[in-house]
Amino acid sequence: MKKYLLISALVLLAFWGCEEQVDKLWDTSDDSGEATSDEVSPVAGDWYADSIKEFPGTECAGDSSTDIMSDDFIDSYNLWLQEDSTFALYVDEVVNLEELCVAFTGTWDGVTGCFVEYYNITLSPVSMCSSIGYNEYDLDSGDCKQSTTLSGTWLTVTSDGDSTLTLNYDPFCRDSDGYTTRDDNQDSCESNGNNWIPYKVDNLQYALTDSMQLIINSIENDTCTVFYLYLDE
Repeated sequence: MKKYLLISALVLLAFWGCEEQVDKLWDTSDDSGEATSDEVSPVAGDWYADSIKEFPGTECAGDSSTDIMSDDFIDSYNLWLQEDSTFALYVDEVVNLEELCVAFTGTWDGVTGCFVEYYNITLSPVSMCSSIGYNEYDLDSGDCKQSTTLSGTWLTVTSDGDSTLTLNYDPFCRDSDGYTTRDDNQDSCESNGNNWIPYKVDNLQYALTDSMQLIINSIENDTCTVFYLYLDE
């Protein structure tokens, strides 16, 4: 389920309760591969996404695609593959609450928030931020923000012409819709009705182009998410 669809429901129904919602960062199979290498992979580096697209089917290409960075309000997506075989994934998200309110036919006030005439309710900026799962609100700009980090270890394997990037995650928390949350321990995670993930492995197909662009394909449930990353130098 797209985060865009979750937010549309939250904006209209937030008065029924708040729920942690943060970007779905990686969501592929939990099957792990076996391979090791003593050499530093050429994909080691500090990578930033300039585009993330989702395609129907498993071909990872086509005329029809969804702009994930726009839909999930991703302002910065940074995958740091370090030479010691550890990784860190940093995601900064920003959504302007006035624009979000107007998009759902609401009337915006910088102090009181979004008035939804159909339901005759006013959603405060803080409650809107909390419902989306973000924890920073800028009163002057009307922006609601969130920064999240995942970490773990990584390795690359090339076999029969296919290149695989394996990410082994440190424990983290996510909700029933597959979105990570800010809970950093099991007790907090489960007390909020979320799921503590003690172990997760993603096996992702990748290609490194001559122009030093890293393209990562994540395939699940007959859809393919493609991450187009460039190296920060």
